[in-house]
Amino acid sequence: LLQMTSTVVNKVVDPYVDCGRLLLIDRDPITEFGVEDALITRARDNVQVLFNKIWELDKKRVEESIVAILPKPVFKLPREKPIPEKKAATRWEEYAKLKGIKPRKRRANKVYDEASGEWKPRFGYRRGNDNTKDWLIEVPENRGDDVDMFEERREAKRERVAKNETQRLKNMARNLQMKNAKKANAPEEIARVGMAKEADQRDKQDIRVTVDRTRASTASLGKFQKKIHGEKVNTKTGKKRQFEPNLQPIGGEKDRAKEVLKGVLNPSKKPRLLDHTMTAVAGPVDKDEAPLDASRRKKGGQRIRQKNSIHKAQYFKNAVKGKNAPQKGNKKGRGGGGKRE
Repeated sequence: LLQMTSTVVNKVVDPYVDCGRLLLIDRDPITEFGVEDALITRARDNVQVLFNKIWELDKKRVEESIVAILPKPVFKLPREKPIPEKKAATRWEEYAKLKGIKPRKRRANKVYDEASGEWKPRFGYRRGNDNTKDWLIEVPENRGDDVDMFEERREAKRERVAKNETQRLKNMARNLQMKNAKKANAPEEIARVGMAKEADQRDKQDIRVTVDRTRASTASLGKFQKKIHGEKVNTKTGKKRQFEPNLQPIGGEKDRAKEVLKGVLNPSKKPRLLDHTMTAVAGPVDKDEAPLDASRRKKGGQRIRQKNSIHKAQYFKNAVKGKNAPQKGNKKGRGGGGKRE
């Protein structure tokens, strides 16, 4: 039989509960770590406390269900994005502030149209007191008879629209200049991050680094970025570090230690003597009395040509004929008939 758990939960420290966000913060100290039963019991008690608080709220019936009315949230969540910067004042706003011009109060959206005797929108389609629909315009006395007042009205409107657009673009340019000025006044170590050198100081490597950085700035890290015709693939990309797994067989580390020890104590591998180490310990060595190295241990004391010094085609040709096999016995080498001492 299932045992019913009590709805009364005793906590050492009262938890923080915000019903508006359905949030509960448990403040009790943790005494058992990594025990699954203890975690399940703790989670169950916290959910029970949250539901007890919810059922203490006002309730109402919606269709055939009873729901609780949640209060306004109290817990403040952090912003997803930074607080937007305050927009710079336009030239008109600066001029109005300097001259003390106060903004005009907001007017009503409806206006009385005297021609139709109805209330119509102040602006837009079918607006009231629309002077563009006048069938007659009075010509001033100081104007000639050949003046088209309708065309002048349309031209004046076009000029106003063009002027407003010009002012809007100028304000955008001013704001952009102010943002660039803030970036230019930043500390040098901050301003130089991700920025290339001057155009006359860039070399081939700098351009390559800039292209690779731009290509990898997409969401897919440049995987689906199209390549320019003739562009070489960047082979010098960063390599991920390879770490050993945390859980591995017991003998794995022991085997690696044995491999290192074998390489150190292997009798078949003779120790190599470095010239600069020998010179530091025993002083300079006379080249005439010094023993020849492995590459000069042939009769006559001349160096044997290595594989990489022979032309590739000639090397494979000699390999077929057996000429590249090491010489044994008293056969004469290419260096002459001198004897080994």
